[in-house]
Amino acid sequence: MAGEDERHSEPRTWRDSGAAGGRVIGGEEQAAITQQMQALQTFTREELEECLTFLQRMSEHIRAELKDKPHIDRDTRTRLLTEVGRNDAWGAEITARLGGLPRTGTGATTRRLERLPSEPEVLCGACGARNRSGANFCTACGHTLPTAATTAQLATVKVTLGQLSDVGVVRKNNEDSIFAHELDLPSALGGGRGWLGIVADGMGGAQAGEVASGIAVNDAPRYVIENLAAVSDSEGIEALLKRALELANKSIYEQAHKRSGQRGMGTTATFALLAPAMERVWMAHIGDSRAYLINRLGVSMKGAGNRTIVQLTTDHSVVARLVELGQLTPAEAAKSPHRSVLYRSLGTEANSEIDTCSYSLQSGDRLLLCSDGLQAHLKDSDMANLVLRYDAQKAARALVEETKRRGATDNVSVILFALDLANPMGEE
Repeated sequence: MAGEDERHSEPRTWRDSGAAGGRVIGGEEQAAITQQMQALQTFTREELEECLTFLQRMSEHIRAELKDKPHIDRDTRTRLLTEVGRNDAWGAEITARLGGLPRTGTGATTRRLERLPSEPEVLCGACGARNRSGANFCTACGHTLPTAATTAQLATVKVTLGQLSDVGVVRKNNEDSIFAHELDLPSALGGGRGWLGIVADGMGGAQAGEVASGIAVNDAPRYVIENLAAVSDSEGIEALLKRALELANKSIYEQAHKRSGQRGMGTTATFALLAPAMERVWMAHIGDSRAYLINRLGVSMKGAGNRTIVQLTTDHSVVARLVELGQLTPAEAAKSPHRSVLYRSLGTEANSEIDTCSYSLQSGDRLLLCSDGLQAHLKDSDMANLVLRYDAQKAARALVEETKRRGATDNVSVILFALDLANPMGEE
């Protein structure tokens, strides 16, 4: 995840200071560190408890399956018992870490990263929010900015697409599914042509994972396409995308309970709608597939400074939550055997909590949606270098081929939207 080293350096110092041989800090210093940690923590004790509940529920399901199927083969029984042991051990670790966290009462929250401008900035006359230089619409409220009347006449933003999904070099079947589609946007979103894109990484083994991801990339975009014209303003888009994934969740969950071979199947989903005329993207997200924003001139984000690449989504994995809470370093999380354990996904529960967000865009931006098979082998800098070196489709292929060259232990899928300036006639 982007920016962890900067965001969590103080919480790690606080955690390590009490270890054997660690430096003893005074009351005033600890109070200052406590204040900094509280300011930096994005998530609550209740959210960490959500991870614990999920692990416990997983173990209960496995124990019930072992009880209901006494004649299950030895290898499968051993694998399931190992899974229970892992969940129980990790649950005990989370329980131990919960002791130092306050209870806030806010429960689970939808997470966002606030988009901040590069200098110089443009102030919105409607809400006062700061926006990136050259932006036509406010990233906070969608209001037309003072510069829009001139800049919109000089140039428009065009979008080109690159996409590819590959089984990798280890897996025998591809449980990822992707979908990208150009569509007409209503006047509430600036009109013109827009794009839908979704990456889904299925889980459940055999054919179940690809069934779950297939349902997600079929049902969610279809619902948005059928209902987009009814949205009266930009604020309704997040709700539309969220509802689309909720309905996909219901379809996956119901099918999983109709067929024993698909029980427990699920999928991640990172779902985006781009409106070039409004210089904006809306997203709904669940699981550990990701969305990145890349720009060679840098991307300014709260808590991440100005970087070439910034991760827009937050992984719904146990170790990612611990990193966000300052309880694990990114290096520790990368080596953890539990890094792929998700506590949120589509289809594994009757109801799933979906994250939503919205970001401003500008010419030069590259929006990358990908399954976790990509980031398992490529660093952020590797991804940015390949994306910025080629056009959209060549970059998508280069990302997949480089991942395969490094082992590609999982399926790998990417959708890349490249935003560039075009004149009003649509010519280069």
